[in-house]
Amino acid sequence: MWVSTIEGGILHFSTYTYTNMNAEGNTNYYKNIQHKNRHLKWFFTYFGYSKKLSRAVVFVKWNDSDDFLIFENTKHFLAPEFHVYVGKDK
Repeated sequence: MWVSTIEGGILHFSTYTYTNMNAEGNTNYYKNIQHKNRHLKWFFTYFGYSKKLSRAVVFVKWNDSDDFLIFENTKHFLAPEFHVYVGKDK
């Protein structure tokens, strides 16, 4: 996700979907949520994926409301492990 000032201010969420095992498909499947300057306060963002449903879901919890996005017919390659390092050390 990234924050932009275009279209009056958005949160931009992107993912991908493949159509075959050669990874052909839509490499920039995206949707936006208007942030209405609510991004200046703390908010919670969740991005999830269901292989069984072929669906990616975005949930944004604002102080005063909630927003949802659904990416239908989405196929992702699944990694057995995912690591995030903050700073230089493991």
